[in-house]
Amino acid sequence: MERRLVAPLRKNPRTTLERIEKAITKNLFKDTNLYGRLYLKTKPVTELYHWSPEERKQSWLKIPKPWTWDCPWTPVEIGHSFGPTWSTHWFKVDHGCPTVVVEIPEEWKGEEVHLCWDSGSEALLFSSEGFPLQGLSSQHRDRRHYVMSKNHDPSAGYRREYYIEMACNGDFGAGAFQIGPPDEEKTYQLRTVELRVFDNVAFGLMMDLEVMHDVGRFCSPDDPFTTTAVYTGNHILNLLAAGKQFSRGALAGFCRDAVAFGKEFFAQESSGSGHTAIGIGNCHIDSAWLWPVRETIRKCARSWSTSIRLMEEFPHYVFACSQAQQLEWVQDYYPSLFEEIRKFAAEGRFVPVGGAWVEMDGNIPSGEAFIRHFLLGQRFFLKEFGFKCQEFWLPDTFGYSAQIPQILKHVGLEYFLTQKMSWNLVNKFPHNHFVWEGLDGSTVLAHFPPSNTYVDEVKVENLVTLMKELKDKGRTRQSVMLYGYGDGGGGPTRTMLERAQRLRHLPGLPRVQLGVPKVFWEGLKEEEANLCRWVGELYLELHNGTYTTQLRKEAELKRLNRRCERSLQDVEFLLTLLIAKKMIDDDTLARLKSELVGGWKKVLLNQFHDILPGSSIEMVNVEARQTFQEVLNLTGNLQRHALQILGKRGPSGVGDTSASTLFVNPLSWQVEKVCRIGGYLPEVKGDIQKIPASEEAFVFVSLDPLSVQSVNKFLSPSAPVTIGKVGGYFSLENSNLRAKIDQYGRLISLCVKKASPEDEDNGDGDADSEWREAVPRGQYANQLCLFQDIPLFWDAWDVMDYHLETRTPLNGGFGAEMGTPKEVEGMSGPLVVAVEWSMKVGDKSQLLQRISLSADSPYLEMDTTVHWFESHKMLKVEFPMNVLCREATYDIQFGHLRRPTHANTSWDAAKFEVCGHKWGEMGEHGFGVGVLNDGKYGWNATGNILSLSLLRSPKSPDANADMGTHNFRYAIFPHHGTFQEAGIIQRSYEFNMDWTSSQISGSLSHTLGEVSHPGVILETAKPAEDGNKSYVLRLYEAFGARVQNVRVKLVGDVKSVALCSGLEEKKRELILLPNNSIQLSFTPFQIHSLFVTVD
Repeated sequence: MERRLVAPLRKNPRTTLERIEKAITKNLFKDTNLYGRLYLKTKPVTELYHWSPEERKQSWLKIPKPWTWDCPWTPVEIGHSFGPTWSTHWFKVDHGCPTVVVEIPEEWKGEEVHLCWDSGSEALLFSSEGFPLQGLSSQHRDRRHYVMSKNHDPSAGYRREYYIEMACNGDFGAGAFQIGPPDEEKTYQLRTVELRVFDNVAFGLMMDLEVMHDVGRFCSPDDPFTTTAVYTGNHILNLLAAGKQFSRGALAGFCRDAVAFGKEFFAQESSGSGHTAIGIGNCHIDSAWLWPVRETIRKCARSWSTSIRLMEEFPHYVFACSQAQQLEWVQDYYPSLFEEIRKFAAEGRFVPVGGAWVEMDGNIPSGEAFIRHFLLGQRFFLKEFGFKCQEFWLPDTFGYSAQIPQILKHVGLEYFLTQKMSWNLVNKFPHNHFVWEGLDGSTVLAHFPPSNTYVDEVKVENLVTLMKELKDKGRTRQSVMLYGYGDGGGGPTRTMLERAQRLRHLPGLPRVQLGVPKVFWEGLKEEEANLCRWVGELYLELHNGTYTTQLRKEAELKRLNRRCERSLQDVEFLLTLLIAKKMIDDDTLARLKSELVGGWKKVLLNQFHDILPGSSIEMVNVEARQTFQEVLNLTGNLQRHALQILGKRGPSGVGDTSASTLFVNPLSWQVEKVCRIGGYLPEVKGDIQKIPASEEAFVFVSLDPLSVQSVNKFLSPSAPVTIGKVGGYFSLENSNLRAKIDQYGRLISLCVKKASPEDEDNGDGDADSEWREAVPRGQYANQLCLFQDIPLFWDAWDVMDYHLETRTPLNGGFGAEMGTPKEVEGMSGPLVVAVEWSMKVGDKSQLLQRISLSADSPYLEMDTTVHWFESHKMLKVEFPMNVLCREATYDIQFGHLRRPTHANTSWDAAKFEVCGHKWGEMGEHGFGVGVLNDGKYGWNATGNILSLSLLRSPKSPDANADMGTHNFRYAIFPHHGTFQEAGIIQRSYEFNMDWTSSQISGSLSHTLGEVSHPGVILETAKPAEDGNKSYVLRLYEAFGARVQNVRVKLVGDVKSVALCSGLEEKKRELILLPNNSIQLSFTPFQIHSLFVTVD
């Protein structure tokens, strides 16, 4: 019969549009609409049996799988509830059978049969052999069924056998208002277990009508195609309505006609918006967030098994999967699923992306940790899938370091994708496709999907948004559209893929092409000449509270993270020394390297962008603290083992049995400082300062670069440090500094000695003084302040700009209860002096601080303990500085970054809380003041005041975030000249070192080598990943300068040295000079890695 489109009789577009919407709605008129026809035949499952362990909150990892033993099943019924939160429950049908057994009625021959399950939670369906088949979830309607048969054939048998594992949590955990702390006693009701016949014709018409409706709703009313879509949808409904008045055969004819009209509509070719949306399926799974890590493992299995089932049905479906850690979990716990993943990866349809171990935080990890993410991630992808990723895939994190482009190039990555910058609170980022230039000038091609999400559903609305938000129109012809349910897992659905088929080339919309990331990147590379450039960091104008949010009960995640990063590198230095000296056998080295890799994997997992920032539930934070502590225990044991090898096989004084103290200096410069030692002190020679009531003492040492050396006689500083009390304040003085501390623990003066009489005046107009004042007259440094900290929504994530308006100074007689400052017993010189003071903070908290000055030290240190029990308060320390400074400088990965101290523009004003690592500094020509810290990352610089954020107290998603006892250190460092000349970079490394020592008998001295230039830092010395006769050295230029002919001297029998990538792939052999050294040149902030082979 001839098909002719008939327009509606009336001209009311709203009623026509809403008529289509009501025909497909899930909420109304289900007795007559298409949604109500999806399942017309059902067969309930009436006999259910259940088992769960007696210890309900036991981790699923410890629960035996029911197919491995004879479980004590008990009967249950639909409507029963199960819990509590995080518990696991197993189900089956028919008490006499070991699995869920369902029988398909014979009369359902030729039908598509679904097993439908709704437990109000997440679940995973297994075969009778224990193979994971598909995830199930109540969060989304189209994830509540499993396709048992696309075309039921009774001759193949009626019975299907399954296990169902129910997890007592939703896709987003178990908290209220999404980010609330979880309800630990929540239960989940079993609502549905039944077989249903799925009506594919009704479903197809639903999808047709949905797209037509959305074209009418979201596309331009001036486009004739928009009207055509509405008219076509209306005509299809008229056909269906006519069919209902006739016989069953006639109805089928009208349905066929309706389907044909739909096919004709979607066959129309687009004259084109000229843009293509490359649809890439994905399933962003947070490695932990509102659920613990162990639940993420199951989320991966649920989500990826679902994607595998869709790949079997849709040949053009492509799924991108990041995070090597998650793939390794699946390999370990679901090997059969991993083999399916391998199969589809070989076909190019299951595509590993990102190259990293996890999607880490983009600000806080060290530069070396960033490289390890890619080193371990890319090695996993290469080993398991035969290729390396070409892009860095980080759709969700809280800002992006200015050094990321160079790090990516150093590990062989060319491209970068994220979407989080669309969350900016103040300024809209101006590009979606651009060239990102990093701190050193390295560039990568970057893309932000214009629909501003990674959870598109392939709807018309998504495509309209994509074109509306596309900021580079005319510069590029394609964009990525990331689709699939994410965060809590799930991924793409059949509905999304059906939409994609219909949206391939509709007029007025961008073309939709399901594709692989490689296709997009190759196209973007061709258009690179058209793209704009963004230089420097990608600062996210939101979530800047994550620089500070930590954890409760002495579990400061960020400080533990920094300690673990450093301790792993320290052990690697010792192993490198053993390799260079040929003092370790292959088997021992292989074992120790394997243990180190395990330690790095734990740290890298904890650097996931909701763990390290402190934005997860309490369970995640507690487990992260335990993991960090395991790493510190591991590195402590490995360090002792390595030192034992050095002691047994290394040089020692002949016949020397006297006690000496062993120090390790993994830094590439001479270190002279006061250290704290323990042991049998009567054997110690030289100047010492004993600590009362202990077997510990302060000593002054000089340690060679990159060395392990024993000291049996300690040195004397250039001058002793002194302490006195005059006029109500304490005066602390050494050869470099003179500090005055008032009765409130504030610095009323901090002077640094001039290097020569010709130096500039002291900052207060007194050119004759030998001291330069760092604290402005009438202001106070070490000023602790309390702020109200109530964000708009994202509690653990956000600090809002208006918090600065709620400043309350604490130590200064402003109503705070103060303890009288006093000199610390046993700390009166000649090596260390200290003053201690205390005060009440807020309503419930207490602070105790020890201010100390060591002999010859260039900085004054504050060791602070806070018993913190506030609610929505933030604690900061302020340092007014006697400088005129328009930009403050902050330590970041492999370099430093300058940011404004003013709010001239909206971009400047948005940076009221920024991320820095070990130090921050404000200076003018010839003079400046820095602040060091041992685990803080949040900073503010306004005018001449540099503030360090110390503690927060959010209540969601962890109600106990930051509660408990905290200990942290910071220091103020005034200096002449530039901060580079003053050595603030080197001192910040020393400030973060664990200068522990051990007692040995005899003497010992080993060194790995030397670096000739003070601005070039040897960041890492590590065993090579492959082989036992090679190691890797990683250096970077730290001053921001071009340097030539930097000599790196090596020890031992060196066979060859080559420049290599961060993945330890050799790039170019270097000339080895006769004195066992090589020469390098650096551009500002450049990273070089060296691959050294021992003969």
